Amino acid sequence: MSYIRNYFLIQLRLKGVYKYIILEEINLIILFFQGDITLEGLKIMKSNLFHDKHFNPKYNVLGDLRLSKNNFTIKEVEKYGKWFEEQLKFQSLSLKAILTSTPRQVVQATIFSLKNNLKKNNYEVFSTLEGSLKYLQIDFSHIEIIKIEIKKMKFLPPISTVF
Repeated sequence: MSYIRNYFLIQLRLKGVYKYIILEEINLIILFFQGDITLEGLKIMKSNLFHDKHFNPKYNVLGDLRLSKNNFTIKEVEKYGKWFEEQLKFQSLSLKAILTSTPRQVVQATIFSLKNNLKKNNYEVFSTLEGSLKYLQIDFSHIEIIKIEIKKMKFLPPISTVF
């Protein structure tokens, strides 16, 4: 099976790295974060994703936070939630799973998902790729390609692209 890979990579002047890939044959968008993540960076990444010609809001979304860290305040999360809700006013993303590796990431992702203005785009938090794929109802025959694509994103050099 051949996979269409549509990459977006951005490294802001900030410390964080934000990347995504759209795997159309699997109906999956993988969001990859590394380093210090900011809400400004999230907004830029999501804006680019929403304007990507291959973006489909019906695709499942897997966010990989395992190599990232953030220090979002509740007010920042609320502000981002309002912005996010405005961006998706007429559409909704499909099932979303967040991959974490530390207890702090689990707590932050859970608090983030509980904010009222993010409720309609809720997601579940997982510590394993297998658990997240089961939740997203993605056939396990795709797990190796997903692992490979995530591994590639760790090492692809970032570029700056903003629509």
